[in-house]
Amino acid sequence: MDIWESLGPGQGLYKEQFGGFVDPSSLMINKLACPSAPQKWNVALKEDPMGADRYVFQYLSRHHQACGTGRPTSFYTLNPYDSLHSLRVQYLGSNYDEAGKIWGAL
Repeated sequence: MDIWESLGPGQGLYKEQFGGFVDPSSLMINKLACPSAPQKWNVALKEDPMGADRYVFQYLSRHHQACGTGRPTSFYTLNPYDSLHSLRVQYLGSNYDEAGKIWGAL
């Protein structure tokens, strides 16, 4: 479970910079209510050229009503080759070790 990045509007690591965040791949987006949202994946934010996902979230947050479940909706693993890997491991602390035990048991 993501405990710092993908927490929703007004929450998490990106609260100040982007108003929160949820990885759009973890969202159910109503294509009839939000027909312009998918095309936002083709554009990155000026403040974050790698963050097309954050642009989609920002667009949805500003122009549409959100409703959350309060429950995890996706399962992610960390990539040791990701440029932010060491920061994520540091931030997770002992939770990283616990996640490894859970993953190893699956």
